[in-house]
Amino acid sequence: MAAIKILTVENSQESFKRAVYPVCLLTVENSQESFKRAVYPVCLLVSAGFLLLTLLAYCVVKELRADQLSKCFMCSVGMLACAQIIMVAGMWGRDDLMESTMCVIIASLSHFSFLSAFLWLNVICIMIFSSLWWSGLMSSNKMQVVRLRWKCLWSGLMSSNKMQVVRLRWKCLYSFGVAGFIAGLALLRHALPTMQGSVLPAPHFGAVSCWIFFDFVNIMQGVLIFVVFVCRPSVLRLLTRALCGAQCSSRCFAPVEEKDRNDTEVAPCNTVV
Repeated sequence: MAAIKILTVENSQESFKRAVYPVCLLTVENSQESFKRAVYPVCLLVSAGFLLLTLLAYCVVKELRADQLSKCFMCSVGMLACAQIIMVAGMWGRDDLMESTMCVIIASLSHFSFLSAFLWLNVICIMIFSSLWWSGLMSSNKMQVVRLRWKCLWSGLMSSNKMQVVRLRWKCLYSFGVAGFIAGLALLRHALPTMQGSVLPAPHFGAVSCWIFFDFVNIMQGVLIFVVFVCRPSVLRLLTRALCGAQCSSRCFAPVEEKDRNDTEVAPCNTVV
């Protein structure tokens, strides 16, 4: 009889532990979730603000958007800023609103924006690789003759400016078209009951509050992009000249030739001493 009582006490203690532990774990998870919902949207807004400043700098300075590589970079930055702003709208939305169709719309728009930003980065990588590969391939004299023949052929078909427009349209079709196709397919997979048993992976829109997970390093991508691509002396010089004029730019940033001349003038004095 005593053994039965001891077993009952032990079982009660084990059941008490199992009953208390999930409550404590839920409290920790709720505190972490509330912290993320408070901090992550602010960080995303800061990052989106710096992305928009980067896009504005490239729009103001004509020299920064002279080639197609810079135009593709502007498209990638713009889509990443849109994606982060849409994510903030989803995080700060009301709970009753997020349980409706608006939640699926916000998730689909953020899905499309992130995919488009990454595909524009893919285009940039392909352009850089093809440029380096093509320059190395065309180093020989025989390949330079082949390149000249191709230039003559394309110049006979269309002008260089028109060819640039055609290339940019194909890049837009790839970046926006593939992103729209994947996002639309994910939306159909989520919405249509007939596709619930499909082999396609389900996006699970609305299963969690954010749906796309971040860390603090990836959240602040806009700040890093702004520092790397805008906070450079050459870019700041061009930006100051476009906004404040050439005189203000010459006062704030000395020309490179003048710096080199000053360095060469100071060097002999230091050598003599």
